[in-house]
Formats: sequence, C-alpha cells, structure tokens
Amino acid sequence: MIILHIFDQLCNTNICHNKAVVDHVYFVQNTISFVVLCITCMYIFRYVAYNDIDGFMPCTNLLLGYLAYDLLFIEKPSLYIHHGIVFAIFSLFQQIPRLHVQNLHPVFAALFFTEISSVFLSLIFMQKYIHKYIVHQEWMTHLYTLWKICFLVTFVGFRLIYYPAHTLFSPSFARLLMDYTDQISDVVQTYLLFSALFLLNIYWFVLILNGMR
Repeated sequence: MIILHIFDQLCNTNICHNKAVVDHVYFVQNTISFVVLCITCMYIFRYVAYNDIDGFMPCTNLLLGYLAYDLLFIEKPSLYIHHGIVFAIFSLFQQIPRLHVQNLHPVFAALFFTEISSVFLSLIFMQKYIHKYIVHQEWMTHLYTLWKICFLVTFVGFRLIYYPAHTLFSPSFARLLMDYTDQISDVVQTYLLFSALFLLNIYWFVLILNGMR
C-alpha cells in the first residue's frame, strides 16, 4: 500500500507491516469506495430512467478522480493495469474531439455499468472488517454470503455479458467509432483498450472461480 510506505518513509515508522493498521486503512478506503460507487449508481439510474446523458460528465470526473486517489491504496498489479486502461480510454476520448459523451453515451454506460459489481465488492471487504473488529454475531456471516452472491451475479452480468455485448461485439459500437473518428488508428487503439479491459475481467473471473473451490 503506497500511502503507508510513504508514511513510513516520512515518519520513520513501520506501520505498513502492522496488520491491524492495514485493516483499518482498507476499511476507510472501501467505505470511500462504496460512497463513490453509490453516487455512480445514482447517475446510472438517472441515465436508465430519464435518459440523463449530461450526468455522465460529472460521473466520469468522479470516477477518474477516485481511481487516481485509489492508486495510493491498491497493491495488486491487476488493479494498476485496470486503472491504467481506464485512464488510457478516457485520455483517448479526450484527444478525439468528436468522441464525447453525447455521441458515445451507450459506450460510457457500458463502462460505468461494470462498476456496479464493485459496490458489492466494497461491501464484502467492509463486512469482513465489521465482523472481525466490531460485530461478531453469526448473522453477519449470512450477510457476507449475500454480498458475495450479489457481487458474482453483477460481475458476470455487467462485466462479462453487458460490457462486451454493447462494445466489442456490438455493430453499433464499430459504426460509432467509424463515424466519429478520422483515423483508423484511433479505432484500433479503442478496440485494443476495450479488449484489454474485457480480458482483465475474464482473468478476474477465473480468480473468483478458483477462490470458490
């Protein structure tokens, strides 16, 4: 965890190896993550219910800001890869004037929908902390199981089915890119980045299945 290593260097301490401190920091981080993702879900609901495309801009800024902040806390290489891919996607969109939210809102939606599963992932980590340090009752175990089921269902539904169906395997996605880009290299870069994100989701799914054995 980069932030604890920085603290250790500045204060000449060794808290990054203190399991309790790491647990406390992760709980705060996952609580912040849960709040950010709930706000994201609010924007997603407004898009689905009211076709509120304009809400995607503050939603994009919120998520990118959160991912930048999250770099201080993550440790797994796959998470660095995920954050790098997302930054690269939106950086590419920023460089091509016509690839903005008004034209690509179905694509933005497919990207944002993948984060719905992360709501339940945050709840899983928060639940483990609460069960370990605060509430030790048996019913907490059942709640933990519920969050895991919700996470698995939303992960498969949005990251492995909805996302590729509305991007990589969607003819309308290809038409949008061809209509709003001037160079074939921009189309290729976009497909490579979206493919990389999909492959990463498959990799995570394999890890999830291995963890269930």
